[in-house]
Amino acid sequence: MSGSRHSSDQLNMSLIAAKEGSAVQQTAMHESLSDKPDPERISKCAARISLRGLIPPDAPTSSWLARAAPALDRLLGIQTLDRLYRRHRLQNLPPFEFAAQTLDALDISLAPSGQPEAIPASGPLLIVCNHPFGGIEALALMRTLQSVRTDVKFLANSGLQVFRELQPLFIATNPLRVTQKNLSSIRQCEAHLAGGGVLVMFPAGKVSTRPRGGTRIADAPWNRLVGDLAHRTGAPLLPVFFHGANSRLFHALGGVW
Repeated sequence: MSGSRHSSDQLNMSLIAAKEGSAVQQTAMHESLSDKPDPERISKCAARISLRGLIPPDAPTSSWLARAAPALDRLLGIQTLDRLYRRHRLQNLPPFEFAAQTLDALDISLAPSGQPEAIPASGPLLIVCNHPFGGIEALALMRTLQSVRTDVKFLANSGLQVFRELQPLFIATNPLRVTQKNLSSIRQCEAHLAGGGVLVMFPAGKVSTRPRGGTRIADAPWNRLVGDLAHRTGAPLLPVFFHGANSRLFHALGGVW
């Protein structure tokens, strides 16, 4: 690719849950929440993860999101995440500590292979990843990168801002539409790379699914923004491949999120 240095290395990552034979997130979440929760401990943790956190302070309380948030929290599993969040006292942790403790709470370990040493200690780097699970990949990357780089930003779906502890690392975007805010996000990506930082992108823009009539689970076509950013900034590319997939139920429902 003209104007960029494409790395010949690839970092592969497997996420290993405590119990084998099912999807990482569903298994780990079940294991972590199977014990009877401590109501007193949970009640002391006032901070919550909810779609209500996406409502602007000046928005009317009658907005559709305010009304729908409780139901959507249950449907999308956010309520379950909130229970784990409060039970393990994850609120207000620094981003990398939040990532590490969340993986520990989910009882997920990492098995990187390929070329972990391909991560340069300094200089711009554009990391591109497949998106088989939906969120845990970012936490896994943070744990892997932490010993080498902490100047990391993620181009992330604006909905992930419900995780307040990770907001300092997010450049928020809306993958469903082209808006002025998205253009601002692209400029932030360019500025971060120009300043010598690490930018992580999931170019599919959504979780891997099985296309209608298809036989295998795969990413949607990748956004050409990856190539544009690499070309304009000259940042080297490092592909990261995550092994695995979500549950059969998730894909039967068409890949919500």
